[in-house]
Amino acid sequence: MGKFNCILVLVLFLTTACAPIGRAAGSASSNSTSITPPPPDTTETPETTEGPAELPADPLQVPQNAGQQNDGSLKSGNKIASLSYLPQLDEIGFWQTYQEFRKYDLAPVKIAILDGNFNTKHPDLVGSISATYNFFDSSCGSSIGAVNTANCLNVFKDPATADLSTDKLLGEFDHGTIIAGVIAGRGVYGKGVIGVNPSAKLILLRISTTSANNIARALQGAIDSGADIISLSFGIGDKGTADVASIKALFQTAVQKGILVVVAAGNGGNDGGGGIDVNSEGVFPTRYADLAGMIAVGATNQSQIASYSNYGTNYVCQSAPGRVASSGGDYKSNLYSYAQGTSFSGPMVAAAASRVIQYLKSKAYSYTPSDIENILNAGAYKNSSLVSKFKDGNELDMPSLLKYLKSHYP
Repeated sequence: MGKFNCILVLVLFLTTACAPIGRAAGSASSNSTSITPPPPDTTETPETTEGPAELPADPLQVPQNAGQQNDGSLKSGNKIASLSYLPQLDEIGFWQTYQEFRKYDLAPVKIAILDGNFNTKHPDLVGSISATYNFFDSSCGSSIGAVNTANCLNVFKDPATADLSTDKLLGEFDHGTIIAGVIAGRGVYGKGVIGVNPSAKLILLRISTTSANNIARALQGAIDSGADIISLSFGIGDKGTADVASIKALFQTAVQKGILVVVAAGNGGNDGGGGIDVNSEGVFPTRYADLAGMIAVGATNQSQIASYSNYGTNYVCQSAPGRVASSGGDYKSNLYSYAQGTSFSGPMVAAAASRVIQYLKSKAYSYTPSDIENILNAGAYKNSSLVSKFKDGNELDMPSLLKYLKSHYP
């Protein structure tokens, strides 16, 4: 088994995942999903603008430089002391919708992340973590909390104490921390990282990405954890070439139990080369995204396909920025990092999906994972330059997504 170099995945269920649903974001056509509207309510209940009790009433203001593109001042690495802007948020229109989506912060949503290492003490993640479990250690069993010891609850391997003869299987030590911050970081703008959904709760599951059995145990744990979404950040087998029936079956079980799964499309294998056309070459778990409710996410750079991103309109239904400023920096000094890869595009879509779930829960709609997938596809920006790479040219855009939600699910 091998980790894709910065990859993430989402999975859903029912019919073909990339099946077109026949309308652009915000169009006036009728709703084609199976979402059940809430019963009539004659009471007047004002919407709250306050976040969860553990969040500040207004954790950040829209910065003056919102929308600024990367001018080259952020260089790849993990020694950044402060962040003047967050390119991943600027590129998806985060600031234009931040205050509106905060109205739904009180609706609970949990995202389970499977990855090799998480710095749970990073200040950006304080308050965002719901549970942790160490599936990397086979003695910890196959369910969260099966062995209630400090080792089994610990998901952070200190690089300073690493034995590279064994711990090299973890891949990059900051990989999982970056993903956690991209999804639900609670940093202060100008210093730390704000995630796409700071009100989401994270279930952090440490795994070995090189063991099918280990991945399967963690997937089962995630399914049983109460998560709304499962996020994966690695390929199966060498360069994602292993088609493992037991893992595919667990993805199917997850979506059948109402859990959305998100996966990264991959970075052309592990060698940093150009992206692979998944339509013609098997890459896993991306190829599992022909299941309805499974979403594979490719990477963009300023609305163009990133040079490293895998693609394929039959399997890759969504795209999002692959370059991120994040919490995954020097853990000793609480510094920050700047990295890129589809590993981070996937979590952005997972976080956007969590905003959709909160919106629907707040308005008492019932829904399936397939419904969430359809909403994400319908509410995406249709980028004509991406049509040959990603289904319908779908590109994550929070204003388009919010417009679609408000017009179809008032």
